[in-house]
Amino acid sequence: MESTDVFVAPHGAANTNAAFLRPCSALVELFGCGHFSDTYRKLALEAGVGYFSARDGRDGCDQNLGKLFHNANREVAIDELRPALDAAAR
Repeated sequence: MESTDVFVAPHGAANTNAAFLRPCSALVELFGCGHFSDTYRKLALEAGVGYFSARDGRDGCDQNLGKLFHNANREVAIDELRPALDAAAR
């Protein structure tokens, strides 16, 4: 993780690796439809790591349904990911 500038991962336990990123690197977290969490945002910011997220932009996905709805099979279009990557690269 020492040589990582931008770590991109879906929401989940793998994001605990943010604690081992260099300060001033960035975590980009991908969320599925209807699920938001600030767990890894808090971890990243505590470690001095920038935090950015990409959320599913489809209709109805802006509601936080928590664990009631979990769609783990998600493809992320580059156009959807680009704003978070651009922000993380600054």
